[in-house]
Amino acid sequence: MGLGRFLRDGGWVIFGQLVSALGALAAIRIVTELLSPDAFGRLTLLVGVSALVHNLTAVPTMQSVIRFFADCSNQGDIAALRRVSGTLIARSVMFGAFGLVLLWAMIGSKWGDAPYTGALVASALIIDAARNFEFGLFNAARRQRAAALIVVADAWCRPILAVISVSFFGASAQSVLVGYIVASALVVATMRATMSLEGRAVQSSELIPPKADGKMERLALAIRRYSMPLIPVAIFGWFNGMGDRYIIGAMIGLEQAGLYAAAYGLVSRPFLMVASTVELIFRPILHNAIAADNRKRIKQVERLWLAAVGVCSAIGVIGFYEFSDVIVRIMFAESYGQARYIMPWIAAGSALFNIATVLTRFCYAFNDTWNAFLVIGMGTAITILVLVPLVFYYGLIGAAVANPIYFGAQILLALFFSKRSEKHFHLTKVVQAVQT
Repeated sequence: MGLGRFLRDGGWVIFGQLVSALGALAAIRIVTELLSPDAFGRLTLLVGVSALVHNLTAVPTMQSVIRFFADCSNQGDIAALRRVSGTLIARSVMFGAFGLVLLWAMIGSKWGDAPYTGALVASALIIDAARNFEFGLFNAARRQRAAALIVVADAWCRPILAVISVSFFGASAQSVLVGYIVASALVVATMRATMSLEGRAVQSSELIPPKADGKMERLALAIRRYSMPLIPVAIFGWFNGMGDRYIIGAMIGLEQAGLYAAAYGLVSRPFLMVASTVELIFRPILHNAIAADNRKRIKQVERLWLAAVGVCSAIGVIGFYEFSDVIVRIMFAESYGQARYIMPWIAAGSALFNIATVLTRFCYAFNDTWNAFLVIGMGTAITILVLVPLVFYYGLIGAAVANPIYFGAQILLALFFSKRSEKHFHLTKVVQAVQT
């Protein structure tokens, strides 16, 4: 890829991540003003359930789309990739949405939720899946401008619509969730009406001839084989990102879970922004280098990716260690003041998580979803073993201290298994070359 395009793509990625991060921070400030810690904790858990089902039903297939996009693009099969992957995701997501509605109908009252809460969580799942499907295709195609506009619009529309929803329906977790759903639905509708979507530029009958059925079946089989091991990975990945809130809520109450979730959402956001920005820049380059079997370029991408994430994350840890008091006064309502004590620990954990995530991405890139499963699955086991006793003995501060411990262990796992994936991938290439 030429330097000019690299800089343009990088500029749009940075713009999208920076402005959307500001929107997310504004959302935290606004929503913590609207909701008590207890209600904020409930909102976090509702959003977390939607995220879990999204990870199970949509993310594994989207990972395969991102992985196979370069190969399909070289063969002129993007329309087939869109149709096959879109169908698989739609079926899974609708099944998951139905399950959520049924679950809340049966046991929602035991959690103190309104009868319609399940339908709200299911709606959030459907809208998020539709948005992220298009975002993933835009990113894989290096259409970073379109991808940036999607995330920016969604990040800023959510808090605005949340305020409007609360003004109509009152201050509750469900009211804020309604605002989020309407905001994302407006973004998706506008995107589909105004943007040229990947693989849908012309009529599908022109894009995919009738004789392509066999090719589409093979593509569907390849996607299923790649994505199947990612289903348990999705569960473990969700737990690494959100499971601690449920443990905290169950052990020491929703109010403490709300405080932790607010602090974690604020602290982790700049780290996630850095990780996402760097990944969106380097991941397409890495996949193209792997498709071309360019080992020198693969090593270059690996070194630059890790260096960029590592340096930026270290700066973030120092910033939260020095200025957590000021940040809490500016960003949170007064009832969330205890968050200042846990921020530095969460920042250290977020930095280590970023590095572990980069290393795990190389397992995916080398088609080794099994090793990715081992990294995240073993990391989840370590998380539970560390988190539960620390929360039991030390409460909220124990939950925060656990972050750098279990994410540090995950770095060691990711380093070992990513190197094993790379060796296996290159060995397979050599064997295939000898056989042909």
